[in-house]
Order: sequence, then C-alpha cells, then structure tokens
Amino acid sequence: MPVHTTEAKPKESAPKLVQLTCKLPADLGQRLRDRAVTVEGCVSAILTQAARQWLESAAGAGRKV
Repeated sequence: MPVHTTEAKPKESAPKLVQLTCKLPADLGQRLRDRAVTVEGCVSAILTQAARQWLESAAGAGRKV
C-alpha cells in the first residue's frame, strides 16, 4: 500500500506594499475619501486600481519609468 504524504502548499503571500505620499486638490481628496469608505481596501484600493488602469492605457504606455 503506497504511503501518501501531504505537503502544505505555500500560502500566497500578500504583495509587498510601499508607502506613497501625494498632494491632491482638497475637493478631489474629499471626494476620494467619501468614496473610499464604500470600497474594501479604502483609498489604497482605489489608487491601486487607478494607477494600474493608467499604466495600461495609451497615456501610461508611452512613458517608461
């Protein structure tokens, strides 16, 4: 009878996060905070999505960082 061993699968680690500071116009910052309370991940999730979309767009594709 074969012996089966169960190896624990490595858990997917959370992505490394870096702190980013930016200045926004007051009205835009307030609108962002107001909307962020309804989104899981809050402001970070919204800015992550916006940055990804911009980088994948034509505007972001032309610039290499």
